[in-house]
Amino acid sequence: MSTNSFPFTPFVAYATSLASWPFVLTQSSLEQQAELRDKTLALTCEPSLDHMQDVSDAARACLSNALSAPFDAMRAQYAASVRAGVIERSMLGWRDFERQIVQMEKLTLGPLARNH
Repeated sequence: MSTNSFPFTPFVAYATSLASWPFVLTQSSLEQQAELRDKTLALTCEPSLDHMQDVSDAARACLSNALSAPFDAMRAQYAASVRAGVIERSMLGWRDFERQIVQMEKLTLGPLARNH
């Protein structure tokens, strides 16, 4: 959220400053382009703490999911082994296997490990 009391205040100021933009003849077109670029960047470069936290959470979740792929592959391999009959079908066996995988995931990934 913007620090302004009204969320459209920067946009209104930007729009009113652009109203006289084509008629400013004292500046060259490069200067006008640079000014327009700076004003546009000023609008987009006002991240709030909430937005930064959302981006941080999304990046953490994305990285966590990517790094936990080998552990998901181990779970899938265990399930395939059970279906093939190589490993006995047992809820207690699955529970023990899952506990070991979760421990390995937490040990390996630390704070990036998923919460199970």
